[in-house]
Amino acid sequence: GGGCRSAWFYKLVFANMLAVVGSVGMILNMVPLLRASGIAPATAAWIYGFSGIATIAGRVFAGWLMDRIDASKVVGFAIVAFTALPIILLAMPGSVAFSLLAIVVAGLLGGSATPANAYLAGKHFGPRNFGTFYTTINVASSIGVGLGPLIANRVYDATKSYEPVMWGSIPVLVLAGALYL
Repeated sequence: GGGCRSAWFYKLVFANMLAVVGSVGMILNMVPLLRASGIAPATAAWIYGFSGIATIAGRVFAGWLMDRIDASKVVGFAIVAFTALPIILLAMPGSVAFSLLAIVVAGLLGGSATPANAYLAGKHFGPRNFGTFYTTINVASSIGVGLGPLIANRVYDATKSYEPVMWGSIPVLVLAGALYL
C-alpha cells in the first residue's frame, strides 16, 4: 500500500520510463541502425521482423517466471540484460548472425516489462487503486516512448552515428533495472 507516498510507486514510474527511453530509441531506429552498420536494407528489415515474435514469446515466458520468481527481480534482470542489444551490436557491427541474436534476445527480454508492471502495480497497490497507479505507470511509459526516439534521433542528427545512442542506452537501462530491485 501507501500509494503516492510509497517508494515503490516512484520506483515503478521512473524505472519504467527509463527502461523505455533506453530501449525504444534503439528499437524504433533498428532498421536504419542495422543499415548504418553495413547490413543490406532487406536483411535489416528481415532481422528486425524477429523482434515481434521474440517479444510475444518473452511476455509468455516472463509471465511463467513471475509465477515462480519475484516479478521485480525478473523485470530488473531483464532490463539490465537488455543491454546485450547495444553491446552485441557495438561489438559485432555488420554481423547478420550477431544482429539477429541481439534482436531475438532483446525481444525475449523486452517482453517482460508490460506484464511485470501490471503484476507489480497490483501487488503493491491492490485492486482498490490499481487503475490509477497502473495508468500512471503507463503514462510514464508513454513519456518514455516519446522521449526515447526524440533523444536518439537528436543524437544521431548531431553525430551522424547510432553508436552514441547505443552507448548511452547502457547506463540508462542498468539504472532502470536497478530501480526495479
